[in-house]
Amino acid sequence: MSAATDTTTRLRFERREWKYLIRRSNIDLVVPELLRWMELDDHSKTGPYNVYSVYFDNPEWGAFTEKLDGVQYRKKFRIRSYYANPAPEDKVLVEVKEKRNDIIVKRRTAVEVGLLPDLVAGRNVLPGDDVLDEWRFHLLRNGLRPKVLVAYDRLAFKPRGVGEHRVTLDKNVKYAFVRRPDAFNAPLRDANVSRLHAILEIKFAAQLPAFLGNMTRSANLTNEAISKYCDSIITNYKLV
Repeated sequence: MSAATDTTTRLRFERREWKYLIRRSNIDLVVPELLRWMELDDHSKTGPYNVYSVYFDNPEWGAFTEKLDGVQYRKKFRIRSYYANPAPEDKVLVEVKEKRNDIIVKRRTAVEVGLLPDLVAGRNVLPGDDVLDEWRFHLLRNGLRPKVLVAYDRLAFKPRGVGEHRVTLDKNVKYAFVRRPDAFNAPLRDANVSRLHAILEIKFAAQLPAFLGNMTRSANLTNEAISKYCDSIITNYKLV
């Protein structure tokens, strides 16, 4: 198991997430500025790590259309791996990401890859787990199914000393349309956003640290409603 993730514990947290498109040519300007105040987290010491997320949606693509319509209360269901080819006994993260106006509530639990087909079939693979209970409800009630794999390279930054803020820089965003919950190794295509840009995400609990606000203003960055999932779908339909 890579050091890129902790898949041994359950997790729940609330925070704000502000996203910015940054030209790939400007990455070398932004990273040194971040490193003046922050440091690379333990998973990024040797460079970016890989992220693979299988997003679920209903037959009407409700999560996709709700995002485009700007619905302020919505949920995303995804399964995240940090390997393209995890073994059946490896654990991946089964997540619910909920947006409540400008607050993100994220809940996740770790599940062995070999249990994913049973999970998607609506079976109770880990009795008593509230995250998986919520998954089962939406799988059975709303017909959620695997739809799109989104993969990218992530460089993550943490505070020096005390602080709850975190910054990630995602580039080389790719996607594939999939039908299996464990299709982390599906052949990938470049998403539109990756051709010119990377995605900078600032995650914080209460107040944006002043140095990050100053950095985004000096770099002329604008907080945008960016979705790798939606961009991947839009990219695909522009190509066909």
